[in-house]
Amino acid sequence: MAVADAKIPRSAGDDRRVIDFSKPVMAAVVVLLAIMIVLPMGWLAVYAFATKDGQATLGNFVTLFTDPSFVDRYNLFILEAKRIWIDESCKERRTMHHRGDGSFTVDGGTLDLRKRMVKWRHLP
Repeated sequence: MAVADAKIPRSAGDDRRVIDFSKPVMAAVVVLLAIMIVLPMGWLAVYAFATKDGQATLGNFVTLFTDPSFVDRYNLFILEAKRIWIDESCKERRTMHHRGDGSFTVDGGTLDLRKRMVKWRHLP
């Protein structure tokens, strides 16, 4: 008889079952970790888009997009549109998109202004 096949003798009235606590403990750990992730992310989402009074706003991001100290600290700047003017008499409508390297795409064509962009002179 192999050791694995050996059975421990029980008394006639001993029908106790062994309770396995591993599944409830693992479930509790999963719930705890989910709470530790979901709760702070929920707070972040709520407070990012709310004023101190609880009103919905995007004003909390104004500093992120308009603070000039981000240019020096993170080399991050965002152009802010102050006014928009559309010439209604002009039939042609073109859009301009900055490509990130000092060049722009203007409705399919490319406008290369890399020589004028001093922050990108080190790029190839």
